[in-house]
Amino acid sequence: MTSRVVYTVCNGGKERSRILASILEKELTENDVGGLEVKARGSYGLGNDDKGVETKYGWTPPEGFVNLMKKKGIKLHTYESQMLTKNEIAHADVVVAVDPTIAKRIKEAYPEYSTKVVTALEAIGEGNSPFYDYLGHSIPDAWGGHLSKNVRDILHSKQEHPEKISRLTTILGGELNEEEKSYIQNYDSTSLDNDPTDIKRIPKRLRDYMGKPIDSDEAYLEEGEHLKKVAKHLIKRLVA
Repeated sequence: MTSRVVYTVCNGGKERSRILASILEKELTENDVGGLEVKARGSYGLGNDDKGVETKYGWTPPEGFVNLMKKKGIKLHTYESQMLTKNEIAHADVVVAVDPTIAKRIKEAYPEYSTKVVTALEAIGEGNSPFYDYLGHSIPDAWGGHLSKNVRDILHSKQEHPEKISRLTTILGGELNEEEKSYIQNYDSTSLDNDPTDIKRIPKRLRDYMGKPIDSDEAYLEEGEHLKKVAKHLIKRLVA
């Protein structure tokens, strides 16, 4: 029997895709599903979009990160991070992108294989996402996070601008810097351009990860827990 291969793909093949691939592998083993491999890959460099954060491939997870994931029962894959290749997608059973931008990037790079690409949160079906609704079909990462729900609630409130600034100053624990002021002043709650996961444009203090401080042990453990929930639903599609 020919082995089937599923690729989970994020920006750099380091975190979201790696954790998800490791969880899916465990799910397959526990469900006694043979003949199906799950591998993590990156997509940065495949497209010209500016949402991706530049990454170096060849990265391996440090021991501390591996041990941290063990606390969630996740045996993290430790191979080097690498970009999804044309040969890999050609032989893939399915390619699972962690957000729509990455799915679009892969489809544009390899249009002849675009039907193999699915977005994880779309694949698991409406109502099954463990993430905030305003994040849409994007799975954020614990390293960069996303626009904080508390901050977003204030930005979308009907209060006048000075009141918003005052409340945000309190929440952030100090005066706003120029970058933060500019983002807040230019934020249009009616615009579809305010992507809550576009971390290159959102000041660091305005971000968190599902209420946890970004790039913290608490955030990474929370990420593992959320990706477990995604995997529980995704596995049903992969073994169908």
